[in-house]
Amino acid sequence: MNPTMPKARALTRAEIKALREAGLDPAFRADDLTMKVNAEMVDWMLDHVYRDFDFGNTPYSSCLELATRTYQLTYSVSEAAAKNS
Repeated sequence: MNPTMPKARALTRAEIKALREAGLDPAFRADDLTMKVNAEMVDWMLDHVYRDFDFGNTPYSSCLELATRTYQLTYSVSEAAAKNS
């Protein structure tokens, strides 16, 4: 990950509730998670959780990595467990 990127952190209760209300939490979706929904979740996290950081020139792969780690931290998934899934 880009060293200038914000450090990943778990979502707060208010943030996870807002993510769910937006219909973007995969754990609360009855349908299969599509690439579109995944991209929307990444954008939501960058815009709402890390709003003080300008991601405009950041490679999308770094944005995706940050959002994925944020989601893992929210649900207490360790990095080792995530790599084995």
